[in-house]
Amino acid sequence: MELKFLSSRLNQPARSLSRLCFIFFSLFVFVFSSQLSASGDDRLHKLQGQIKRQSQQLEKQKEKREALFGELRSAEQEIAKVAKVLRMTRQELNRTREELADAKQQQAELTELYGHQQSALQAQLTSAYMSGNHDYIKLLMNQQEPGKIERTLSYYQYLNQARMDNLEALKKTRRQLARVERKLAEQASRLQSLERRQADEKSKMEERQLARERTLGKLKGSLSGGRQQLITLQENERTVRSMIERRRQREALEMDGLKALKGKLSWPVNGRISRNFGSKRQGNIVWKGVMLRAKEGQDVLTVHQGVVVYADWLKGFGLLMVVDHGDGYMSLYGHNQALLKRVGDRVESGEPIALAGKSGGRTSAGLYFEIRHQGRALDPSAWCRRS
Repeated sequence: MELKFLSSRLNQPARSLSRLCFIFFSLFVFVFSSQLSASGDDRLHKLQGQIKRQSQQLEKQKEKREALFGELRSAEQEIAKVAKVLRMTRQELNRTREELADAKQQQAELTELYGHQQSALQAQLTSAYMSGNHDYIKLLMNQQEPGKIERTLSYYQYLNQARMDNLEALKKTRRQLARVERKLAEQASRLQSLERRQADEKSKMEERQLARERTLGKLKGSLSGGRQQLITLQENERTVRSMIERRRQREALEMDGLKALKGKLSWPVNGRISRNFGSKRQGNIVWKGVMLRAKEGQDVLTVHQGVVVYADWLKGFGLLMVVDHGDGYMSLYGHNQALLKRVGDRVESGEPIALAGKSGGRTSAGLYFEIRHQGRALDPSAWCRRS
């Protein structure tokens, strides 16, 4: 009994120590857990804050990019206006030069004719003077040969009429020559005016192009990085597919399409292919059409008759023209300097519809060309004749 009591007394401190250790351990775990939980919450809040700031920054970058695209669009549309005026002025200049050349040729011919007529009149007057007017009086006084008198009088009447006709022709030639000379002066003045206008328009074009280059530099800075460029290309692809699908559904045109013309179409510009259909563009994006080399301002010709269903600036494609050929076939012409047709215009095969350029952010001139059927891109090389 005494042993049991002694044993219980000896074990009592040990049990108290164990309980005390357990209490201390539980308190440590509680405190550590609280600290760990507080630390996790802080990290979570920090991450959420970073995500929010990053999202805001990306949104600002996107807004800035869209604003730059807007500036690019405005600059390129201004260039398109000037380019169209320049083209019309150039055509007027060519017509005026042709008219001026024709007028100069006409002037030379009339001057030569005037000289011949003067020589002929001078010869007639000399002949009349040499024969003398007294012969005519003698004939009237001569009563012995009436037959001779009649013949001679008829001769004099013929000569007088010839002189009168020659004089009238000479007057007419002088009037024509005067009109041609006035026309020459007007055409020369008009030519000078057109040349001044062309110089002014070229100066405006250079200003617009400088503004475009500045905007393009800023835009390239905002699009730095392959990931961002890939996203932009994917957005552009979705945009054009959506646009084509909408046009295809809204425009139910009764035309034959291009099915029977595979391998027979002419290229829209006479230039080498710099990017082939289906070749890799970036990431999983491939070329849905071809890039053709072309001079800036060169005429872009439609590959077949149809109706214009889109004619406007589109991000990634610049000034874009889309022609519906019927039966679900469409042709697309992108990166133009200017568009010569409007939505709803009927166009014939080989008709100029645009001017080649580098709109949409390109650094060199060229034409982007696609053929689509029911919204699916086709290889243009299989549809256009090889030169």
